[in-house]
Amino acid sequence: MKKITGVLGVLASVLLVGCGGEGPEVASQQPVAVADAGNVRALLDRCAECHGEDGVSHRNDAPFIAGQQEAYLLAAMESYLNGNRHFDGMKAALESVTLDDLKGLAHHYAGLASPWNPPEEQPQRTSPAPAKQAVVMGKAVAKPCAGCHGEDGNSSIPGLPSLAGLQPVYLQLALNSYLDGRRADPIMVNFRHALQERDVKNLVAYFSSQSRVKSLLPVSGNADKGRLASKACAGCHGVDGNSVNPSMPSISGQNADYLIKAIKAYRDGLRKSDLMQDVVRKLDDKTIANLAAYFATQTPADLGQASSANGAAFDPVGDGARIAATCDGCHGEHGNSATVGIPSLTRQPVDYLAGAIRSYRDGGRRHDLMKGFVVSLSDEDAEKVAFHYATQEPAIAKTPRKGDAKAGEAVAEGCKACHGEKGNSIDVRIPTLAGQDARYLQQAIEAYATGARSNDDMKNAVAELAKQQVIDVAAYYAEQTPMKPETRLPEPPEVVAQRCNRCHGENGFSTDPTKPRLAGQVASYLAKALQDYQSGARESSAMHAMADVLSLVEIKAIAAYYSQKTR
Repeated sequence: MKKITGVLGVLASVLLVGCGGEGPEVASQQPVAVADAGNVRALLDRCAECHGEDGVSHRNDAPFIAGQQEAYLLAAMESYLNGNRHFDGMKAALESVTLDDLKGLAHHYAGLASPWNPPEEQPQRTSPAPAKQAVVMGKAVAKPCAGCHGEDGNSSIPGLPSLAGLQPVYLQLALNSYLDGRRADPIMVNFRHALQERDVKNLVAYFSSQSRVKSLLPVSGNADKGRLASKACAGCHGVDGNSVNPSMPSISGQNADYLIKAIKAYRDGLRKSDLMQDVVRKLDDKTIANLAAYFATQTPADLGQASSANGAAFDPVGDGARIAATCDGCHGEHGNSATVGIPSLTRQPVDYLAGAIRSYRDGGRRHDLMKGFVVSLSDEDAEKVAFHYATQEPAIAKTPRKGDAKAGEAVAEGCKACHGEKGNSIDVRIPTLAGQDARYLQQAIEAYATGARSNDDMKNAVAELAKQQVIDVAAYYAEQTPMKPETRLPEPPEVVAQRCNRCHGENGFSTDPTKPRLAGQVASYLAKALQDYQSGARESSAMHAMADVLSLVEIKAIAAYYSQKTR
């Protein structure tokens, strides 16, 4: 069973409906004798490669199978053979096994009294905690840096930045930009040939693990006036300068003179960044000094505190709002765009918006700036952002538009079948166009027509449109009133579990011989099984009905919930 993910994948027929009851923690008896012990022993040796000799240790997210109901184990193995469960590795492993041998395997694992001890749940962090060894090695490499940036990365020299507590993704990009010449600095250039790639990674691990201390250096600007001017910065760097985006640096408590120098370098074109230059190109020296004073006097947050996903409370919409603070800088307050060419994110169905975020992250949609913002987001994070925007009130984009909306209405007749009446989609996979920025709509249509965005249905639908028709239909949709999408918000795992427990027993301790125990099961395996029922990769009409309504956020939460149940 080598290289089999979920070998004997018997345990996550999760979330059916039925009766429950408190079940035994594990079977109390010792492993029992099995029919044709020689054949079964050889099979057990192969099974142990993924499930462990005790039926608990696992590889490749294979499930715990010790102490499960014997009838269920047998039925699960048979389901791989008859095609009700689709996994080529399992089918191949069991094809030559007799029914008696299957019974022997099920009898053996059901009789194991191995303890079900799930690993301690670790809080998810947007910026992962660096490995201890890398931090130790980074500290040694960082000794030459101390003269300018401080021993722990907190600078006390005007004009030289603190590196402590910077986002790892950003810090690595910044260091590499000095080493490859994209940023020019007469001191940093001396390290170009001294640092290897592993040294850079170790430096990043060390400095990002240090706590930022608010700079005590004097400021030349007015912090109160800087706060008023900081709104344009909040989308990327956070309202108080504590960024939640791994690609964007936290600037709270940073050296004010350094901030002034950096902002001026972007304004004057000495540092290259389209995003930064668009924001700061019209700032005068006094405003820049005020901004620097404001951010320098803010209290830095620990990276874990700044993480959008770090917290025990189940609050996916709140998590999404914290992540989306980065998005609002471009897409407008609460996701309602006020910028030509930038789409509003409200009004969109959750499935569509989450899919669009993943597409930018994975390269399906090509946009370097967008990819930089979303590259570190998990599928779950993308869905949380989508839930946040689905709860916001949509508004018609207050951006100028060209074109004849009346003429565009005639063109839009061909769009209704997918995008809904007046552009309000009722299909969770298809975007709402009503009230959207006209220039963005025009650009999107043109991208589908040329193949810059890949979608055969869209390409065929817009291929014959003349340029003026594109402008007109964009103007038409931009004038329509957007409707808030009907959205079922995620339920806490304790609520979802009430339905699961009817079949799988109180807290997942099944007493039904045909239903698996969920308590203590591997969370990643449970989540994968639910997704397979959702997609139809596993066949069960009841399970499909239960899983189909669950969001990814709920699937991950209920899997984690049961994985931690041991009694």
